[in-house]
Amino acid sequence: MDSEMVREEVKTTTPGVNDVLCGRGNGATRHQGNVTFRRIVWEYREEYKNTKRRDKTQVAWKVVEEVSKLDPPGRNLGVTKDDDGYHFLAT
Repeated sequence: MDSEMVREEVKTTTPGVNDVLCGRGNGATRHQGNVTFRRIVWEYREEYKNTKRRDKTQVAWKVVEEVSKLDPPGRNLGVTKDDDGYHFLAT
């Protein structure tokens, strides 16, 4: 995967079941996509821990790729500035 983050200007008001919500609090913590994300991160923790510093980004991108391969695909979403929905942070 190309390590450049792609920012899309598409907004959504309803995050999908596998979307990862950036933010704090129970809304993001309890969202099913975030629960799945934490499980995937846990699966890669040993590989990340045992990887040299210069290669850790590649392990992180594996996590992003796994989220994007879920059915339906997960996206990394952040709250919009005007607080009327979510915008894509990376694909």
